[in-house]
Amino acid sequence: MQESQSGLKLWLSMTAVGLFTFMSTLDGSIVNIALPVMSKEMNIPMNQATWTVSIYLLELERLSLPLVLSWRELI
Repeated sequence: MQESQSGLKLWLSMTAVGLFTFMSTLDGSIVNIALPVMSKEMNIPMNQATWTVSIYLLELERLSLPLVLSWRELI
């Protein structure tokens, strides 16, 4: 019984990490597709908008790191 619960926790945590990875990749793709329109609307050069998106995605991953580390304790 204990082994079954441990396996379930492992699969749930791996599913959550996979889902978060998929969503952050999708979010990055959507933002990169909209990048030319955003830079035009905000009147900023394209290279500055690219840096803004890179910083946004790095911060998103930085915020997800504590979640991944806390899931490691569940296993």
